[in-house]
Amino acid sequence: MKAAKPKAALVYDSDCGVCTNFKETVEALDRRGNFEFVSLREPRSDTLLAPMPKEARMSSFHVVYADGRIVSADEAVPHVVRLLPGGAVTYWLLKVPGMKPLIRVSYNWVRRNRWRLSRKKVCPPDEAPRPRAP
Repeated sequence: MKAAKPKAALVYDSDCGVCTNFKETVEALDRRGNFEFVSLREPRSDTLLAPMPKEARMSSFHVVYADGRIVSADEAVPHVVRLLPGGAVTYWLLKVPGMKPLIRVSYNWVRRNRWRLSRKKVCPPDEAPRPRAP
């Protein structure tokens, strides 16, 4: 059963393989249609993320609610989970003391290493570190 209208937009970097894989996973699980998926490369992302400084937009993925509220990066992970089928219980487990730092560390590790983890082997150079030459 699809939602009449998405509850939130998931704004992601379509040039990053890890980001695109994350989007595709969420899209496959989103049987209710709670998400609208918007690439940071689309003009619509400028509208959704207007309150956010331009330099901060490419630093992570974002969840933008219909009321304009924006949550980003590791802070957005529980919000994505909550909007997926069966996610309400998992959402509250992610709120258990000690989980927030674990989510932050995990998210930041993936963010720093996404060029290694990417199926596309592409992430814009200003967003992810590149391996040093030997």
